[in-house]
Amino acid sequence: MPGMETIAEFDGSREDAGRRLAETARSYKSGRRERHRRIYRYLGGDAYYVYVQGAVFTHEMVLRAAELVWNSDSEPRQ
Repeated sequence: MPGMETIAEFDGSREDAGRRLAETARSYKSGRRERHRRIYRYLGGDAYYVYVQGAVFTHEMVLRAAELVWNSDSEPRQ
């Protein structure tokens, strides 16, 4: 999808995913020099809005946790 990228994949519980997501919201580097960062958690806790202010530009991103529910690669091939 345009404007989306996978930052990390891992196996673990929902609680593990929540901790990893919060940690990523604090530490993910957007590639620009950062002066200030604000992080907002969406209700439900499965997504964060991250606002990064740089010297010249601002960068905004939404980080979400998603659970893989099906993968065609795991289907037996005929």
